[in-house]
Amino acid sequence: NNALLGNLGPWLSRALAHFVDWTELHRNEPDEIAESAQPILLILQWAVATKQWAEAKRLGHATEEALTLSGKWDMWATALQGILKSAEGLQDRPNKAWALHQIGTRALLLGSHSSALAALKDALALRESIGDQSGAAVTRHNLNILLGPPLPDSRPDDSSGAGGGTVPTPIPLLLKLGVALLSLGLIGALVAWRFW
Repeated sequence: NNALLGNLGPWLSRALAHFVDWTELHRNEPDEIAESAQPILLILQWAVATKQWAEAKRLGHATEEALTLSGKWDMWATALQGILKSAEGLQDRPNKAWALHQIGTRALLLGSHSSALAALKDALALRESIGDQSGAAVTRHNLNILLGPPLPDSRPDDSSGAGGGTVPTPIPLLLKLGVALLSLGLIGALVAWRFW
């Protein structure tokens, strides 16, 4: 089996170069990329397995948005994992943080609370450690959607002099869901506007 892959190596390298160039050329044509997603992702996985980090990163970035917009979210996960592994291989901390953010956002949209929380927290810590303030703000925003806005201070309010303030009640679940759906709708509208 390894001998067969060895014989195919030059062909796979050519296919990788072809798909990197082709996806970057067609980046603004997500339907074109989505139609060829399966062979693209097979080549991406081969590039990651053979530690061709730079090419894998380029291919993943040129492909992932098309997979998102076309609703191929399982394939989107494969592209994001390819970008993450490439960033780790290249020791590219900004790209690793970006990939973790996207992985967490995908998990958030799919309702996978624990996966979203872990990836977004890792992305936030990494973005803060490298001084990426705008990226950290976007990740904090998604964490707020996931966790809900912080509750007001629950200490008694002594400003009235009465000494007996009220303790705020937790935000109802339906309100949290409404805020999350509104945010997702705004994100969708922004994506649609970009291609309109």
